[in-house]
Amino acid sequence: MHGERKIQINVNVENTPRFSQLKGVNSVVFPVLWMNESVAIDKENAERFKRQVALPLYLTRTFQITSISIGCILAVISAGSLVWLRFNGRKQVREPYLGASVKTLFCFKRGNH
Repeated sequence: MHGERKIQINVNVENTPRFSQLKGVNSVVFPVLWMNESVAIDKENAERFKRQVALPLYLTRTFQITSISIGCILAVISAGSLVWLRFNGRKQVREPYLGASVKTLFCFKRGNH
């Protein structure tokens, strides 16, 4: 595994009448500072780095995608159920359920039990 970081700082130099030293200078971007940092990691430490950093990120991303997928599937099922109930549930007129004890009160006369 190999990594690099580079930085460069520039100054814009322009011809200005205030400084006599810049009279004959064309406008130019002049580099003032250049830094280059690099690092190389051996194979064993690179594998350890991947296990400690890359694997948890991969598992987190997989969990996020799975959770969103399950949520979308449940939302589609819920929406489909609501549409199905809206169009198919209204065709039949349903009478309210009366328990067995209420039905027996209306079927028998008062004296006969």
